[in-house]
Amino acid sequence: MTIAAFFDMDRTILNDSSGRLYLRYLMQTGRIRAREWLRISRWFLWYALGFMDFPRAMMRMLMMSPGQEEEPLQEETDAWFEEWVAPHIAEAAVRRIEEHRAQGHRLVVLSAATVYVVRPLAERLNIPDYLCTYLEVKDGRFTGRLVEPVCYGPGKVLLAEQFAARNDIDLGQSTFYSDGYEDLPMLERVGHPVVVNPDRRLRRLAERRGWPIENW
Repeated sequence: MTIAAFFDMDRTILNDSSGRLYLRYLMQTGRIRAREWLRISRWFLWYALGFMDFPRAMMRMLMMSPGQEEEPLQEETDAWFEEWVAPHIAEAAVRRIEEHRAQGHRLVVLSAATVYVVRPLAERLNIPDYLCTYLEVKDGRFTGRLVEPVCYGPGKVLLAEQFAARNDIDLGQSTFYSDGYEDLPMLERVGHPVVVNPDRRLRRLAERRGWPIENW
């Protein structure tokens, strides 16, 4: 069977959150005002505290509405990625990716973020496989819904398991790199969990379980 190396994106491959970078971009380009910034920041806080589920937080952050065309957003986010996101790719992450590539491991970006940032990141790093969140599109327009299963928490595990089954990957011999406690289900699913730039809660857990802790 094949061994894979799964990499989370925000605060793992990237040294920042793509969501926050997108909000800063919207603020700087005049797409949102200070009042809207504060409102969306509250949504982030509610989500972090567990008072808002991931799908609702994602859709509110993206400010998507049913009927909006996909193509203009894709063009805009491609340009945004080059200017705002690519400079935040961590050098240590690139080195680790290349180490796994040299060992013949299957490389996979596994992120709750949307395809509009995960795809260009994977392409930039020459990683052909990525699992992420998709916005539902019909006839070229957003429906206002997310495609299930959403690549978050248990959904991330489900997508990884389906991918592993299709590609004869042994998750028990595979590695997953992540920074967040919300990725605990996937960290527990692989044989080699690695905690990167962890939040305080995940760091404590990793220390108790003897998981490697790295700072990229």
